Amino acid sequence: MKVQHLNGLNLPHQKLQRGRKLIFLWMVVFVSLVFLNVIFPATARAVEVPDFIGSPQATAESDIINIGLTVGDVTAAIDGGVPIGNVINQDPAAGINVVPGSPVDLVISGVAVPNVVGVTQGNAQTAITNAGLTVGTVTTANSATVPIGNVISQTPAAGTPVFQGNAVAFVVSVGIAVPNVVGLPQGTAQSAITSANLAVGTVTIANSTTVAIGNVISQNPAAGTNVAAGSAVALVVSLGASVPNVVGITQGNAQTAITNAGLTVGTVTSANSATVPIGNVISQNPAAGTNVEPGSTVAFVVSLGTAVPNVVGLTQSAAQTAITNAGLTVGAITTASHPSVPTGNVISQNPGAGSNVAPGSAVALVVSLGPAVPNVVGLTQSAAQTAIINAGLTVGAVTSANSQSVPIGSVISQTPAPGTSVTAGSAVNIVVSLGTAVPNVVGLTQAAAQTAITNVGLTVGAVTTSASATVSAGNVISQNPTAGSNVAP
Repeated sequence: MKVQHLNGLNLPHQKLQRGRKLIFLWMVVFVSLVFLNVIFPATARAVEVPDFIGSPQATAESDIINIGLTVGDVTAAIDGGVPIGNVINQDPAAGINVVPGSPVDLVISGVAVPNVVGVTQGNAQTAITNAGLTVGTVTTANSATVPIGNVISQTPAAGTPVFQGNAVAFVVSVGIAVPNVVGLPQGTAQSAITSANLAVGTVTIANSTTVAIGNVISQNPAAGTNVAAGSAVALVVSLGASVPNVVGITQGNAQTAITNAGLTVGTVTSANSATVPIGNVISQNPAAGTNVEPGSTVAFVVSLGTAVPNVVGLTQSAAQTAITNAGLTVGAITTASHPSVPTGNVISQNPGAGSNVAPGSAVALVVSLGPAVPNVVGLTQSAAQTAIINAGLTVGAVTSANSQSVPIGSVISQTPAPGTSVTAGSAVNIVVSLGTAVPNVVGLTQAAAQTAITNVGLTVGAVTTSASATVSAGNVISQNPTAGSNVAP
């Protein structure tokens, strides 16, 4: 009972609380609607998508924006029944209700990009502009298949639907870039040319001081030149360095010529030559005109001139022949006596045997006159005989004679005379002094006797007197030494 009382007393209060709750709920709903209408006004009303098909693109896009929608993806497609630039299709379709601000995608009647690949640049540009498009970026590139000036590729690709006025870029062929084959072996160069879709042209050969034998010296057209496919590339192939002719020139000039030809100086030796001047080249190896690798060595032989032959001891004629055979000339010929060299043979020569002289130089000769008879007059017989033998001669007849001037035992005269040239071994005759023969003055007057004595180169000695029954007074009775005695002058 108490409980029921209490419940009965609280009934009006409970009704009041329920009423408050309903009011609160309606307020929440009202506020929520207001909030949603403020924050999301589009949720408050839907927009019906109009029909844009057939409308020009600009008109359709303007209408979309004006009704509170946005322009979505705009693409192009080919439709021969709809004018270019008008709407072919739309999404959402016409009549669909969408939230304000929703995008509307459009498909516009466009242009098919023409195929300009393979045509000339001029024709490509004409085709693009005739299709209602514009020419975009034009670049160039090498091509082994597309002729020079024709289109290699395009963007967009042929047949792609695009909007009227869009740009079409394309790449024009500049042909094939000639490869660089200089310095390569001929075979490798030819392979590189054919691999580049070109042809090997004329191949010629030439010497080179730098390029190895068989390698390419030059090419035409030059590397990097753009040419049409199948064009010929001419080559010049190296024969190597040509050995210069250095025979006959000076050693210095020969060395310069060799290095200037891209070669190196090899072994330099020397030898005699009857024709090549001293210091000039007699021969070379390899021979002039030989083709060798650049940097190869060239050896040569330098002339020492002519070696003077040894003609000492030869006859004059044989000596002269030997000199001229050696490429020399006979110089001054003088004569002299010689104790051992036969008459007419060479005693000496100048220059000496083995000397190196210029071809054509003169060789002077001294030719023997044979032994010269020595002067033995006045010498003792012994000394005279020794001198004769030492001169390569023999002692001939030795005779004696009186002499008022030559001491006893010394040579008064000789035959042949001193200085006479004779054959070796010839005899020299001598006359040896017996001294002075004392004259016979017995019977002569003293004065006549004294004159006779002094006339023979003697002197008057002691004069004594004596009586004589036979000799007249004043005349010589006797003398000492006796008449005919040989005494020293």
